[in-house]
Amino acid sequence: MGVLEALETFCDETRKNFEATLAWLQEHACSRTYGLGTRLPWDEQWLIESLSDSTIYMAYYTMAHLLQGGVLNGQGPSPLGIRYYLLFQKWFES
Repeated sequence: MGVLEALETFCDETRKNFEATLAWLQEHACSRTYGLGTRLPWDEQWLIESLSDSTIYMAYYTMAHLLQGGVLNGQGPSPLGIRYYLLFQKWFES
């Protein structure tokens, strides 16, 4: 799990959930080898379901308008004055 070791999860509970999920995935094949989805890092033959990807995207889009202000390439200012370098653990906790 080298990728997870480098990932900053911001709290132990999140890290433990990632570890449990990855351990489960290690033992269970994902359902597809073709189509939309994200390739597993340890076995690129298998895909993580695109529905799982969509859940991550939807979580992001709940706050994207506050970060991007309608400019999708990140070049425009945030309506709240939020800059990418201000996005750290305490911002998400507040």
